[in-house]
Amino acid sequence: PPAPPPPPPGMGGPPAPPPPPGAGPPPPPGFPRFGVPPPPAANTAAAPKPSKPLKPLHWTKLSAFNMQNTIWATGMVQPVYEQVKVDELEALFENKVTGSKGVGAPKGLKKQKKEVHILEGQRAQNFGIALNRFNMSMKQLKDNILACSDKLTEDDLSSLQANIPTDDEMKAVVEYVGNSKSEKKALGKEEEYVRQMAKIPRLQNKLRAMTLRIVFDLRLHDVVPRIEALEKVSKELRDSASLTSILSLVLTIGNVMNVNTSKGSAVGFKIDVLSKLQDVRSTDRKTTLLHYAVSWLEQHNAESLAFVDAIVPPLEMASALTRDLLLNDLEDLNNKVKLAAREAEATERDASKKEFEKNKKKFEKFAKVVSEFTAPAMEEVGEKLTSAKSALESFKQTLTYFGEKYSDTDSEQMKEFFSIFLRFFSAMKKAHADNERAKAAAAKVAGKKEATTPMLSKKAIKPLTKKEKAKKATLALMGSRRKTMTKGNLLTEEGPKTRDEIKGQDAATALGTAFNQGTAEKQQSQKVRLSKNKKKGSVSTTKRLTMKL
Repeated sequence: PPAPPPPPPGMGGPPAPPPPPGAGPPPPPGFPRFGVPPPPAANTAAAPKPSKPLKPLHWTKLSAFNMQNTIWATGMVQPVYEQVKVDELEALFENKVTGSKGVGAPKGLKKQKKEVHILEGQRAQNFGIALNRFNMSMKQLKDNILACSDKLTEDDLSSLQANIPTDDEMKAVVEYVGNSKSEKKALGKEEEYVRQMAKIPRLQNKLRAMTLRIVFDLRLHDVVPRIEALEKVSKELRDSASLTSILSLVLTIGNVMNVNTSKGSAVGFKIDVLSKLQDVRSTDRKTTLLHYAVSWLEQHNAESLAFVDAIVPPLEMASALTRDLLLNDLEDLNNKVKLAAREAEATERDASKKEFEKNKKKFEKFAKVVSEFTAPAMEEVGEKLTSAKSALESFKQTLTYFGEKYSDTDSEQMKEFFSIFLRFFSAMKKAHADNERAKAAAAKVAGKKEATTPMLSKKAIKPLTKKEKAKKATLALMGSRRKTMTKGNLLTEEGPKTRDEIKGQDAATALGTAFNQGTAEKQQSQKVRLSKNKKKGSVSTTKRLTMKL
């Protein structure tokens, strides 16, 4: 039976069990132990051997030294073999090998390898998902890393960096396998990945160096336009004669509007007022002070508007910059290149070590490839850092030039300063477009007037002759009577009257009078036409008219 647990302090109890053979007498109470402590008292009975192979439980055995001050050192935890039924364990956890040859096994089915899984479930699953992208064995994967192979893409390296085995995982797999070839073959894919990665010293540093080789040019390319935009915008704002003209106009307008006030007679102003010009509306609220200023520039300094169009694109990039964004990316890139160079040097030293003799050539290749990359990369980053610092100095000069003070603590100052000019110039472009539309609308209205009025003024109006006046009067009279008749009126001696207006008259008499009068007028009109045609010598026309009468 197992030894009884020791009693609580001060409670007495049976004497302690004798020490194991060769362990020597126990130290006196309160005397500290020195050196490697002896193993705790344990049940020396051997574990019963199952009749069937069981699934293994992968744990890490503690050494005697690591048991100090733990529950295991107290001797309180002892195996209870006699209380565990081995046959139950065999029934529940028999390690059956599927796919082996035997009765009922289908022909042609390959015998499946018995795999050993040591890693924790979720961790093993994460490794398995990451490894599915690699169409190679884990040994080939290890060799490609050691040789700094271009077969591994940026995504491959990123996936590996996110799934680097921990030191404990590597140690557990390596200790389990030892030098046993059978145990190596029995490892699952995830465990084999851990075992192969354990052979690569400073795995994370190597993966970072390989990734940097791929992304370096792209990251440097992203930084260069920022430096160029900052340098260009800072210089052009200082040196532009067009901007000087614009500021002179604003100063003039402001002093005129601020006459007899404390803000009048200004010699200069803070540039933040530029974005406020569009907020000052006219009395009739149909235009703004900015529209007026742009209209004045259109007439007196159109070149300034061309300057605005040209500077807006680089100003958009500069207004998105901060000091940290400009310098931090370059400094981070510079540090990563230095770390890659150090890893190349360390790998070159590893190649001469006996423990890495089998992979000596791969180590030497890694060191050579990375060194050939880091040497020129370090020079390029150094040049860009110098350019960035020069552009930053140019920005400081521009701030001072416009009456602003540079702040070492305000990383957003660059963004805020350029944003003032960007908003102002963008508003100027919009105001210019508004003015052009207004001009086009005014020209369209003026064009309609010119299309009618000038034509009337150019046409000569000749006076009518007596004959033309008589003809016009006759036609007007006939037209008036026709219109009157169509409206249902009757023509009488007193003039046109309605039937209701004719009182006491016989309707038939009134109608007859109207008919006779109309016939007489018609005959008179025909005579006028005959007389006119005779004077023109148109005899044939006269005959036709006479026959018609």
